[in-house]
Amino acid sequence: MLPNVGRYSELGLSQGLMGELWDEYPHEAASRCHDGISTPVRIRRTPVTQQSFDVVEVVTMQLISSDASVIPVTAEISFRIADPYTVRAVFTGPHTMSTWLLGRELLVQGMLARSDAPAGTGDVQVWRDEDPDYALLSLSGVEGSALLATPAEPFERFLAATQTLVPIGSESDRMESEISALIAALLTA
Repeated sequence: MLPNVGRYSELGLSQGLMGELWDEYPHEAASRCHDGISTPVRIRRTPVTQQSFDVVEVVTMQLISSDASVIPVTAEISFRIADPYTVRAVFTGPHTMSTWLLGRELLVQGMLARSDAPAGTGDVQVWRDEDPDYALLSLSGVEGSALLATPAEPFERFLAATQTLVPIGSESDRMESEISALIAALLTA
């Protein structure tokens, strides 16, 4: 069940970001619309040089418009060990897709935050809904803003899988060898 979206309409959120993008980018995204089911987390171990992701989760979300209507959106969230601070989120709606890079630690904090003290102070804010089975994600950009409601469980499962691979606080240990390899490659080029 979706959280009570009526109380979010007065926030004036979601009046542009996804809606305007749907009009501007009507391409193959329609073929990627969700089937209403969250898929299990997939963990893939790959060499660091490849662009594939180590953890991927597909989550069904709802874009909450300013009039409290909802539009289904699928989010594919992914994580790479080689980039342990970042979660890539590809939001796909009926007519478009939009990619955001989100701080992994921000998402972890957001799963514990409340609406009166959301995690994040910039373009991305995350907090738990009054119904603890849901979380809310607010995105703001030059195109507008969007408020997305999501079941919390798939995000928690995804974040737990990322922390199994790279615990929060140990990201720089992972990056040290990557940075050293990059510097060595640049010096020998």
